[in-house]
Amino acid sequence: MATLFHKHNRPEEAEQYTRKSGVLPETAWWIIGPFDKADNTADRKELMPVDATQIDPAATYEGKTGPVSWKQVTDKTHDGVVDFAKIFKPEDDKERESTEESVLELNSILAYAWGVVNSPDEREAQICISTLNPMKIWLNGKAVLTINPDPTIDHHTMPVKLNPGENRILVKVDGGWNYKFLLWLADTDGKPLEDLTFTKSNR
Repeated sequence: MATLFHKHNRPEEAEQYTRKSGVLPETAWWIIGPFDKADNTADRKELMPVDATQIDPAATYEGKTGPVSWKQVTDKTHDGVVDFAKIFKPEDDKERESTEESVLELNSILAYAWGVVNSPDEREAQICISTLNPMKIWLNGKAVLTINPDPTIDHHTMPVKLNPGENRILVKVDGGWNYKFLLWLADTDGKPLEDLTFTKSNR
């Protein structure tokens, strides 16, 4: 439904449906990359210390093809899916051909996404994620989920505790042929959390 409303130029209604599903909207994510996965530059230079409480949008880092910095960017379809392939190559916003060259290119990179979720109270919850890529997730500075590729599994969940107020989520994603993810928050029974808000600026 969110995709349908967006296609009909009704972005406010599209975002309402996204929020009802507990999905972090694309506009809530800060993105940085791509980095060369081979030398793991991002980790060695502590691009994003896992215990950090802020990111620095003014800082630049050496990416795979030149300097990169944290930005709030999305693809053209606001359906909650963070599609790195389209974000990094917007000219290919239509379906990319799965050529050997494009797959090898995506396999050689990694990127990060950072978002802030506001909870009205402390609560037990679940981070739910749909992806086919290797991924690691931190919540408030603590590693909570590591995903290794498995073509038969694209849905992963991890029990977490949300703090009252701001909760910071950091996602590190290795490249691959399906370079995207969808992340949402649910209660312990798997029901989407509808009362969360998302910080769209770095304070």
